[in-house]
Amino acid sequence: MIVSVKHGMEVVAKMKFVSGDIDLILNEAYRLTNSIDAAWYTNENIDIPDKCRAGCRSTTIGDIITIDDKEYIVESMGFKERNTLAKISIEKVLYVVEKYGENDYSLWVTETPEDINSGISVRGTKKEIQSEVLVDLSPLFMQVDKEKMEL
Repeated sequence: MIVSVKHGMEVVAKMKFVSGDIDLILNEAYRLTNSIDAAWYTNENIDIPDKCRAGCRSTTIGDIITIDDKEYIVESMGFKERNTLAKISIEKVLYVVEKYGENDYSLWVTETPEDINSGISVRGTKKEIQSEVLVDLSPLFMQVDKEKMEL
């Protein structure tokens, strides 16, 4: 089976695994895309895009590992199948958008805002982030754009 790892919206690694336990595969894909004893992107057994050959960050919270068309989000402890996000009640969820630069945003989604380590986050353009959620985020984008202009 082919396993891919995305940092934000970009695939940074692809690898082949023999069929097996999904949890073991997720953990191994995570381990292989983290620089522990050496830079992970120098591993000859991983298919890495040319732009990552000179350097690429390690896999972290909010990144996505895809196995057989199922996406799993890296969490602070373990992984969560991505389609479970659509089941979260909108009334109980906090959406936070932060602007870093021209068309460079971060979205943090959580059910427990008092815990800064909870939830998931994604970074990208407005279009990329909006495509990740079922909620219209345009009011949040308008607010952070306005605040950034006032600074």
